[in-house]
Amino acid sequence: MDVMQYPLGNQRVFSVQCGDKGTCYGERQDCNGNYHLTSLAPGTDVNKVAKAVQQMRIAVGDCKLPDYTDQYLIKWLSVQDFDAVRAEKMLRQCLEWRQLNRVDEILDVYTPSEVFKKYYSDGQVGFDKFGCPGYRIIICLSVTSAVFISAVGRVDPKGIFLSSIKKEHLDFFIWLEETYARRGREATDGTVVQQMFEVVKIKTGYYPMENRRIFAINAPKLSFQLMFTMVKPFVPECVLGTIKVFGSNKAEWTAALLEEINADQLPAFYGGTMTDPDGDPKCPSKFNMGGEVPQTYYLKNSAPVPKDNMEAVNIIAGAGGRKKLKLNVTFARSVLRWEFMTEGGDIRFRVYIKKSKGNVVDIIPLDRVDSHLAMEEGQFTCDEPGKYVFEHATYGGVENYTRFMTAHLGLKELTDVEPLVTGMGPVINDVTSFQYPISIAPCREKVNNNTNQRTLFVAVISAPNNFEKRATIRSTWPSHLKNQSNINRPLDLVGFGFIVGLTNNKTFQQKLTEESAKHNDILQVNVYDKYRNLSVKAVGLLNWLNSRCSPVDFVLKVDDDVYVNVHNLATVLHSFSPSEPSVYGRKIAGGSPLRNHSKWPSSFEEWPWSRVPNYLQGAGIVITGSAVRSLLAAVQTTPYFIWDDIYLIGLCAVKARLKLLTSNKFFVDQPEMYADPCFVRSAVMWTSPSADHMNSSHMVTQHFYQSAAKQRYCVFKTYLFGPNETLGALVDSQISESALASEFNFQPI
Repeated sequence: MDVMQYPLGNQRVFSVQCGDKGTCYGERQDCNGNYHLTSLAPGTDVNKVAKAVQQMRIAVGDCKLPDYTDQYLIKWLSVQDFDAVRAEKMLRQCLEWRQLNRVDEILDVYTPSEVFKKYYSDGQVGFDKFGCPGYRIIICLSVTSAVFISAVGRVDPKGIFLSSIKKEHLDFFIWLEETYARRGREATDGTVVQQMFEVVKIKTGYYPMENRRIFAINAPKLSFQLMFTMVKPFVPECVLGTIKVFGSNKAEWTAALLEEINADQLPAFYGGTMTDPDGDPKCPSKFNMGGEVPQTYYLKNSAPVPKDNMEAVNIIAGAGGRKKLKLNVTFARSVLRWEFMTEGGDIRFRVYIKKSKGNVVDIIPLDRVDSHLAMEEGQFTCDEPGKYVFEHATYGGVENYTRFMTAHLGLKELTDVEPLVTGMGPVINDVTSFQYPISIAPCREKVNNNTNQRTLFVAVISAPNNFEKRATIRSTWPSHLKNQSNINRPLDLVGFGFIVGLTNNKTFQQKLTEESAKHNDILQVNVYDKYRNLSVKAVGLLNWLNSRCSPVDFVLKVDDDVYVNVHNLATVLHSFSPSEPSVYGRKIAGGSPLRNHSKWPSSFEEWPWSRVPNYLQGAGIVITGSAVRSLLAAVQTTPYFIWDDIYLIGLCAVKARLKLLTSNKFFVDQPEMYADPCFVRSAVMWTSPSADHMNSSHMVTQHFYQSAAKQRYCVFKTYLFGPNETLGALVDSQISESALASEFNFQPI
């Protein structure tokens, strides 16, 4: 054997020995004066090794290392093929990780829980022939850095996972590594596999070349191959070379073990001569045998209790969502402390500081925490002032909205109010005590008992001072409802009203009273009329409908800047089933809330999610009469939100399990071709923001339905019949109600 010596750094002499098989070893005294040999790949250029160690020592000269020996640097270099640049990057990442996870303190501050002490199979039984605890024997699949036995087959992984959170599991692993130990476990489910990858990442990234030899014995072929295939891409080649895998052939793996372990350092059960004082060949006194974890150790979810100087916050962030809490720290050495739990599953958690120019520095890197199993807690001392951000992992549904806002607003259950429909949760809103300073007559009964006839109430949402808009509407499309002589299947209009709120202006209130006396169509709800009260005003309408307009087949709710094509409305409503609780309209896909909109702003406190749910545009919808009571009952149990269409449809209608149907032709927002007869034929209602716009829409609509020629022309234009067709019969068939209704093609939202 040749021995070559090279001076490395200023501390010691590094020697390289090459054996008969071409395997080279770096050698230094360790393990209480014994020699520790680290295997280098066959054919390793020792000059390259010496140069890399010297480069590495210079490169990390500014770092505070846990070990300044050449051997420590070789561990990092060997897994990076002695590339000093890559090894330096890896080592610096490890040092940062050690600081973030307080690894240097873990032996002083961490004590394994009882479940790990009793039921985690692990323990040192002796030393190898080189005088070091150099490997671990694993039953099934595991790795090690010492002569340890880990009886993985006896471990209850499910019980351990149900009795500890992920962070504790990883802390335990780090604690073992820091005390020159290693654990192993059987992979049996997705949670185990996920944490296995975490362990592999820590092992290969932060504890390289800690293992001189890894034995896996009695390894089931199929499962071992599967798991080995999964972790292999994350394991350096030099580490793979330390692994020896054996099946159930005891003679084979016993011989291999005895090549590297003296018989008196190996339990008799594994081929050695060591026994416990009572003669037990497995030596359970030297290592934990594991076993099934009693359910009394399983974690139980309990809500956190705020400590002094801590604020309680309820947060909703559904699957795939994200929530940020920003804290401005004005004084250095301030302490941030957090405790939180989640419902329904784990989340990813991160703490970072935003510095100048938008730079972000992680305090707690983004990682999953088992906050659904046990309270997640921690603290951090802020070395400098700045904006610290707590980031949790969108809107999680109406039930989560209800829980969050109820707690956030401090709403209490109204125990003296009966729920309109049972099963929707505790009543928090009184929806049956509205007053109506100005009112209209209750809906009248049907004219006849014809089951094919559809009854309709029209509610036009207006504001107290919109006198001109109401006058324009009275002279336009409602006149078609009163005179439906040219409609094949007319609607039975059982009620009509302009819905307004209260006003502080005495002149406006007086004019409203006079307007009501003249037209008998003003319904005033006792809530002040402003944008932030639109949802409450709409609920006042629902309460009036529930108590004074039941039963009605359909309710048309439109804004006072919307024109309604009564002909198409009648056609569509006769194709709907009034007995099925439903809402019809035009879908608005849930997007980002308008934080700074001048007209419809919503603060982060009012809607703390990054997205809003899908809803129907509230400016023009139809609600079946059978849905009114259920919708009002949902309002009883759902905290108010300022956007009335999101609140009534996106939240309450969903909670009431109403059928929500959409058609882009049902409501058209600000159409450019509103004066085109063929547009009139294809739409039920559309916005008309001015009196001229409203009057033009009315004139075109009226002329269109008075002219069969125009109707035929638009059908011809829509369907583009070929020149060889007999146009008359085809066009007439397309003018029919059933054909027209099918063109709207309503779909669930």
